This record gives sequence, C-alpha cells and structure tokens, in this order.
Amino acid sequence: ERLVGSEMCIRDSNITLYGGNDEYKIILRPLSDNYLPLLYKWNSDPEVLYWSEGDDVNENSPEVVHQIYGGISQNNLCFAIEVNGKTIGECWLQKMNLPQVKAMYDENLDVRRIDMCIGEKDYWGKGIGTLLISMLVDFAFNKEKVDVLHCMCEDYNIRSKRVWEKNSFTLALEEKLPQPQKGKIQYHWRLTKEVYEKYHRENLCYCGHDCSKCVTYIATQRNDDNLRRQSQSFYKENFGLDIPLEKFNCNGGRSGKVFELCKECPFIKCCKQHDIDSCSKCPEYPCKNISDYQAKYVNKCNQI
Repeated sequence: ERLVGSEMCIRDSNITLYGGNDEYKIILRPLSDNYLPLLYKWNSDPEVLYWSEGDDVNENSPEVVHQIYGGISQNNLCFAIEVNGKTIGECWLQKMNLPQVKAMYDENLDVRRIDMCIGEKDYWGKGIGTLLISMLVDFAFNKEKVDVLHCMCEDYNIRSKRVWEKNSFTLALEEKLPQPQKGKIQYHWRLTKEVYEKYHRENLCYCGHDCSKCVTYIATQRNDDNLRRQSQSFYKENFGLDIPLEKFNCNGGRSGKVFELCKECPFIKCCKQHDIDSCSKCPEYPCKNISDYQAKYVNKCNQI
C-alpha cells in the first residue's frame, strides 16, 4: 500500500542507473514533475492500479498523484523506468515506512522497501521487472549500504512473487489480510546484505558477471559439447573470433580455470591489486572502465 504525502512537487535526485540485457536497455532516471502526464495516465487506468495498489483502487485523481509522488520523493529515491528509449513506469527505493515491519528489525539497521509500477501494459510479462529490481538491489547494497530489503506483494500478484524469488528474496512472513478485498494474503519478502554478498562471492565474478548463467560455465559443469558449440558460435558471430572448442572451459571467474578471454581480465587484476573482492567494493566504483564494460557486456551476452 502506497502512503499519501503532503508535498506537491516531486523532488528529483541526481542518480541515474543503467542496466538491462541485449533485448531491453533499461535506464532508471530521476522521477520529476516532467513525468506527471504519464503518472496521471497510469493512475487513471484501473487495470494498472489493480496490480500496483493493495487496496481496490480504480483511479487516483491528479491531486492524489501529486500527494503520493510529491510526498514519497522528499526523503526517498524515485525513478522513471525507461526501456529502449521509452518511459514505461516508475519505481521507488524508500526507507521502510510500516511500523509493523520496522518492529521486526533492530532499530539501527537500514531497512528499505522497493515498489514498482509498469504502467505501459505492452511491457508486461517480458521479464523487465526482474531486471530493474536487480538494478535497484545492486544499488541499494553497493551504494546506499542498505542492511535489509523488505518488500511486499499480495497473493493474487503472481508476477510480483516471481520477481522477488528470481532476485534471491526469501519469504519472511505470510500475513492474512482483512476481508473482503482482492488479496487474501500479503507476502513479505526479505533479502539481507549478508545473503546478497554470499551469493555474489559464490556466483559473481569481480566485474559483476553472473558466472552461474554463462553458457561456457554451464557447458563446463555439464561437460556438454553442444553448449560449447553454442558459445563458440556466439563469439564467432558477434566478435569474429575463431576459438577452438577445447578452449571453452571455465569454472568461474574466481576459480583456477577461467575462460580463455578472461585470463587477462583487467578487473580481476585491479581488484586483487587493491585487495577487494569485487569492483563494487572499490571506493572509486563505478570508474569509467567498469561502467563502460558493464553497460556493454556484463550479464548481457552469452547467458542462459
């Protein structure tokens, strides 16, 4: 449930996030009053509000839209979701505002929630929510130094449930809702800094690439020559590289057996020289080199 504020103007930030994959280039831009026409449109569409509002809301008036986004943006980060150059929705990273949830944690912990709404219905069911939540999770833990992300969805919203599960959130609480209303149970999803960092240590390379989804890595673990040939074709077609099939072996970027093209990785060398376990831990992160590399390649090619 989104709480209504009292300020009229949306307070924007100077933070822009970049991510996505080969198919969907995602930019999270600071939300501002410039996006009000789109916010009015999405908040007057009952089908959009069915999924974004916990209550049975069919329309939010322009005055309520001003109150909602003006209020929440004063002390939190609000973004417009841009995909392939088109603005399709909005999302928030906000400090936890629900007393019953705050009571679950030590008062010294930085506990936040993520809310999102994809208002352009042509973009529903395409995996974009999973991608943009991953961007916000990385930003929350690596840059904002958040301790816990605690997010919610109701039982009727199966797509939202899958988004949290795919981003390594675990179910923390099932809360029965007063009836009658469309949702019967509110699910509480939790991801802690410790779990996030453990996953990164075990699966992500220094640059942020998820080795567990890499075709070359999977081919090695399964000893699958068909997947090796798939990787071979990928590098031939996209980069013009003729790499012998026997070179397609890798146990992950942190292992003693890395893929041929990663053996001289400058990011691995840089992290080891600075005694850090990932680029995201560097005080200069993101430098231009890693920014350019992540924008072009990290988790954007040769993955399943």
